[in-house]
Amino acid sequence: MAAGVPQSSDQFTYLDPVITAITSSSGPTTGGRKVTITGSDLQGARLVIGGTSAAGVKVNGKGTSRKAEVPVGTVGPAEVEVYTPGSFAPAVTTYTYAS
Repeated sequence: MAAGVPQSSDQFTYLDPVITAITSSSGPTTGGRKVTITGSDLQGARLVIGGTSAAGVKVNGKGTSRKAEVPVGTVGPAEVEVYTPGSFAPAVTTYTYAS
């Protein structure tokens, strides 16, 4: 076998991130509210609320919790999703923007 040629043993397994809860599940349309997303396999993930990436995202060492600031949004419910390099967690919860 030639050096540098991928072999079947060189494959990666991507773990799908899972969202189980969101704290501070509502706030103003101006954004800025701090939220915590809990779940699993959240390492390296990008948090998206209502189609917009959240700011100031930080994850704990176990990959089970992410803290972030909610982006600006419009009145009503917004899907909460987590994207990782190999997968994403579809919305199982919402954040509600209030007027």
